[in-house]
Amino acid sequence: MPILSAYLKDLSERRGLRRSPDGSTVRYRLRLDGRADITLVIDELDTTQPAWVMSEPWPMPTVEAARAPFMRAALDFNRNALHHLHAGIRLDPGDGSQFRLVWHDVEQEDLPSSEWAARLKLFGRLTDKAWETLPRPGSRAARKAPSSDDEQVIFMP
Repeated sequence: MPILSAYLKDLSERRGLRRSPDGSTVRYRLRLDGRADITLVIDELDTTQPAWVMSEPWPMPTVEAARAPFMRAALDFNRNALHHLHAGIRLDPGDGSQFRLVWHDVEQEDLPSSEWAARLKLFGRLTDKAWETLPRPGSRAARKAPSSDDEQVIFMP
C-alpha cells in the first residue's frame, strides 16, 4: 500500500501527468472526472510533511457588498464538505487575493491505490459542487432552492 506521494509518482509515470519538481517539492496538475482541475503539492523527500490538494482559484469579490454573500456561501459549503474530507474554501496559500477549495494536511498514510483514487475523485466532486454553489464575482448570487424546512417555518409577530 503506497503513501500519497508514491501513488502520485506511479500514476504520473503510467498516465503522463504534468509533474513540476521544485527541489524536494513536486507539484502535480490533473483533471478528474467532471470538470475539476486540481493541483497537488507534495514533498517527496520528507514524507512527514502534509500534502496539499487544491482546486482552481476563485477571485476574491472586489465589491464589499459581494463579500458577505460569498463568505456565507463558503461557510455553508465548508460545513457540509467537512463531513466528507478535511477540505474547505479558504484563502489561496500562495495568493491572498483568491480563494480555493483546499484539502490540507493530507496524511501520508499507507492506503491502497483504489482508496487514494476514491479520495481524489471525492475531492473532484466537492470541487464541482463548490463551483456550482458559490457566487462568482460579477454574477448574481444563485438563489437557494427552497427546502422542506423553509415551508415549515412559522413567523411569530
